[in-house]
Amino acid sequence: WEYHLILEILLNPNVVFILLVFGLLTILIEIIDLALGFIGVFGVLVLVLGIYGLLNIETNELGWIPILGACILFLLEHRSRVRLVFTVLGLFLFIIGALVLFNTTSANPVSVPLVVLTSTGMAAIFYWVSMTFGHDHQPVSVGLETLIGQQGIARTDIDPRGMVQVAGELWTAECVDKPHLGAGEHVDVVGVEGIRLLVQRSDSPDS
Repeated sequence: WEYHLILEILLNPNVVFILLVFGLLTILIEIIDLALGFIGVFGVLVLVLGIYGLLNIETNELGWIPILGACILFLLEHRSRVRLVFTVLGLFLFIIGALVLFNTTSANPVSVPLVVLTSTGMAAIFYWVSMTFGHDHQPVSVGLETLIGQQGIARTDIDPRGMVQVAGELWTAECVDKPHLGAGEHVDVVGVEGIRLLVQRSDSPDS
């Protein structure tokens, strides 16, 4: 009985849509390299559940075209200086795609208000994350190499990647120490790898 109840929930179009949105959001965040690996793994698991439900309900495959276009626009938004334009266009395409994908001749279509509100929330979260943590658009010679030798604080566990605060800003970092660093520990910036700082545990945390 419990199995059938769980199956019924997973095959509800509204639940499937929410699972897909959360899974896509976490994967998009992982792609822009925030190094929050545990969130990415959880997001993949959620996305797998969503895909399972998607394969077992009636859908219109044409809806994937605007959805994939929306994902591309969200990724372009991360690297653009006109972020809001890409976010709004991506949101519009995502909503259209979701409505086409789920609202078929089935007697149990997805809720339109749910699609609009959930999609808007996803776009807003990704926009905030990209604006807050994204540094891809900054020149490396100015934004990163000047930080070598400076001290900062780990804002997340770095195992081996995470976020550190250096010079008043948050940066993606990779730990070169073993064992890895915990949130709140002081770190020294010892190098740069692409757009990522290389850090180690500080020998002088009070400096």
